Amino acid sequence: MQIQEKLLISNVNQLYIDYSKKFILPNTTVAINLAQIKSIDSAGLALLINLKSLAKQRACNLSYYAASTEVSKFCQLYSIDLSTTETK
Repeated sequence: MQIQEKLLISNVNQLYIDYSKKFILPNTTVAINLAQIKSIDSAGLALLINLKSLAKQRACNLSYYAASTEVSKFCQLYSIDLSTTETK
């Protein structure tokens, strides 16, 4: 599965609703491709962290891969490791 282009405050609420209902299901494995994300803000980063937290609650194995340069830089700025979703 792939998130397209933007993870900004203007679209994260709908993305959270969509992903939490359709993909973050109990006892499943989900991998999300972040390669196409061109823009991200703190709300977008919070979305990725909240989806990871929800997945843990639902015993869903959620992983992110192929983070774009934009996502990687933003995560470094906030000392976030999306593979574990913990601060460094």
